[in-house]
Amino acid sequence: MAEPIEKEKITIQKFLGGLIAPKTGVKALAFLPWIILFLFIGFTIWKAYIKKPEPSTTIHAEAGSEIDVIYQANKRHLILFGEPYVFAEGGDRSRTGVGVRAGLRWEF
Repeated sequence: MAEPIEKEKITIQKFLGGLIAPKTGVKALAFLPWIILFLFIGFTIWKAYIKKPEPSTTIHAEAGSEIDVIYQANKRHLILFGEPYVFAEGGDRSRTGVGVRAGLRWEF
């Protein structure tokens, strides 16, 4: 018959020691770019949609005057752009050509 497996005691020192050990510490750093990406996406959503500043305008006018207040539209938008270009290179590898660079840009 197989011998019973002895249970290993878990201590706080062992738990925290795994985070600072070189082998597991480097593995933990592999998650750092993902954490930064999710924080950036969360901050962008918070800044763009959740934390919208309320328009505030102070207007001083004389009695009987007429005032039209026009609020500027929200400037956050997604832009699809295309940029045509022409190039000419000299030297040993002389060549010319045209191209288009396209992409998405989010302005906020």
